[in-house]
Amino acid sequence: MNKNIKTILLIIRIILFILIGIFALLLILDTILLPRLNRINPVGLTRHILRVCEECENELLLGISTNIFPKDLNESFNMVIMKTEAFREGYIKVNIGERTNVLDAWGQPLQIMIKSNLLTISNVSPKLLAKTNEIIIWSIGPNKSNEFGNGDDIFIPLSSINK
Repeated sequence: MNKNIKTILLIIRIILFILIGIFALLLILDTILLPRLNRINPVGLTRHILRVCEECENELLLGISTNIFPKDLNESFNMVIMKTEAFREGYIKVNIGERTNVLDAWGQPLQIMIKSNLLTISNVSPKLLAKTNEIIIWSIGPNKSNEFGNGDDIFIPLSSINK
């Protein structure tokens, strides 16, 4: 019987040692590693996402014009973005539902529009209209309200993709 008690106590010590190790590991993750992940600047991340998206414009336009991609701009755009390194590395996220959208750092869909269609909207920011791209992409920003390049909306001003 004494041998059984010693065996049980040994098992309890081993379990406690394992639990303490797990607790220590969680503490290290929580205090050292996880805060670094939360330090990502959402504006900087959104600008990075926008730059990657704008770099895909040529491939997107070519794919639509040659019927490789669907005529729907959003659908084609997502097909191109999902092939990028930034998407594979997790910097660019998409929501997949009724309509797939590339998301900004606040989890909101990026706004994607052909420039000629954007010209028909009255309250568009002149800086957004000054972009030289055929496809205009912007984020509605942290207030999650589309102000068409005004307010806190984020876009890459005067950006030009090598054509």
